[in-house]
Amino acid sequence: MAFDECPPSQSPRAYHEESLARTTRWARRCKETWLRHDPERRHALFGIVQGGLLEDLRERHAGEIAELDLPGIALGGFSVGKSRRRCGKAWAAPPRSSLRTSRVT
Repeated sequence: MAFDECPPSQSPRAYHEESLARTTRWARRCKETWLRHDPERRHALFGIVQGGLLEDLRERHAGEIAELDLPGIALGGFSVGKSRRRCGKAWAAPPRSSLRTSRVT
């Protein structure tokens, strides 16, 4: 799993925006390190989609993470106090065309 930040879902939108940018930067750095230290790809690296309960941010972030072309995408933040009912459509955030493997974190 790439490094990510999982802010509380009640955080202001501006904080979620900063968090997404940070998580994407970390995912890029993780990918660079993974490629350098595991050139044979014996291990998988998953990017983690964040965005709280804000569907538009989750969708945008899913696209950013998918562009990294990692072996997997995880849906982050769902196990930190959010009920499944409140998660709603955010579960469907990753672009299906790029989804190979998913894990809810």
